[in-house]
Amino acid sequence: MKKTIFTYLFLFSLFLCRAQQNNVFIDDFDKFSFEISTNLNLNSNSVTNEFISAYLNGDYISDELKNKTIERLENENRIGYINNYKAYYFQKTNKLFGSSDCGFFVGIEYHNLLEVKFKKELFEIYFNGNSQFEGQRINLDDMKFNSLKFQQIKLGLFKNINVKSGKSTVGLSLAFNKGQNNFFADVKNASFYTHTNGEQLELEIKTDVQHSDTLKSDLWAFNGVGTSLDFFYVYVNPNGNNLIFEINNFGFISWNNNSYSFSKDTLYNYSGYNIENIFNVEGEIFQQTSTDTLVDEFAYNNENNSYFSFLPMLIQLSYSQNLIKDKLTITGLLNHYTFTEYKPFILLKPNYYFNKNIRVSPLLSYGGYGKFNAGLEVSFNIAKSFSLVAGTNFLNSYIYPENLSGQGAYFSLSKKF
Repeated sequence: MKKTIFTYLFLFSLFLCRAQQNNVFIDDFDKFSFEISTNLNLNSNSVTNEFISAYLNGDYISDELKNKTIERLENENRIGYINNYKAYYFQKTNKLFGSSDCGFFVGIEYHNLLEVKFKKELFEIYFNGNSQFEGQRINLDDMKFNSLKFQQIKLGLFKNINVKSGKSTVGLSLAFNKGQNNFFADVKNASFYTHTNGEQLELEIKTDVQHSDTLKSDLWAFNGVGTSLDFFYVYVNPNGNNLIFEINNFGFISWNNNSYSFSKDTLYNYSGYNIENIFNVEGEIFQQTSTDTLVDEFAYNNENNSYFSFLPMLIQLSYSQNLIKDKLTITGLLNHYTFTEYKPFILLKPNYYFNKNIRVSPLLSYGGYGKFNAGLEVSFNIAKSFSLVAGTNFLNSYIYPENLSGQGAYFSLSKKF
């Protein structure tokens, strides 16, 4: 039972638990184009690739690996997962709504976000037990979990503006958002106490919980609706230097009446159950010690009610500077997701062009859900109309998984007509 409780506690913290730079907005708005892209990012500021892979794959986790990970943990630990799929079509027109040199675009997007913020002590309890904290009250304040899946259809307009110093493009889009599922928990205050000699356990939690309909959560689930806005601005000067500013997903989803939104301020006390016959321990005893008790106590409510949640809004700024004509440029990027545990992300990307069709770009980055990472991006132009870009921010973490964190890659394919 004790193991079951701690299993639930850790999973509760996990269940409570684009750093890429491939843009759907191309830098040439004078042609019709189509683009598909995807990116996956799993990162942490403290837990290494070696440990994450072993845990997710169900591999044996040795004491050495556990203790090594504990030594790396900070007071505030983050693990974040982002996975996006996008498909866009851009078309320039000579005149639209009476305005010249403009166009429209349409896109569909799929988003999957999972993030957790947890305390070092919770990790220690889960993997090494609570005997080390006998007679102590452990502080588990300020833990969060956010799981969100949603899909979008976007319709937008853009306009090219010629100025003396170059060309600007401004775009705006409106999205219809379909909410697939959501589970959010904010543990504002929490403490765990193990009485001397293990006589009694106390778990006190004050938390806000929101979750969508649990009976329907697959891709076709329609548990919420909402709207959002995107905005972008692109500037290119005669030397080929460019500036891109974006705001994506400024909006919300309203979850339907089969959802739950509530607050809990609860003290759970466990002192065990008497067993009269150790050869007959079935029936009500196991029912009483079921983890469903903890689930009902902290994470569920009997009353359904709707709620709304803000989308993770991406604010991104990038600038590219020509250093050697047709050979070398350098790009700097800064982005941040609001309403998440994602931290400001900085990326530096030198771009070397072997010729007009092949580009190689080493990547240096810091932030997001992790810390320092290094990666590589390659780009190919095929048959003068196709462009393929692939890369990863986490090459160093794949080479040294025992010391670093970060897994994922991104890919985009575009065609100009």
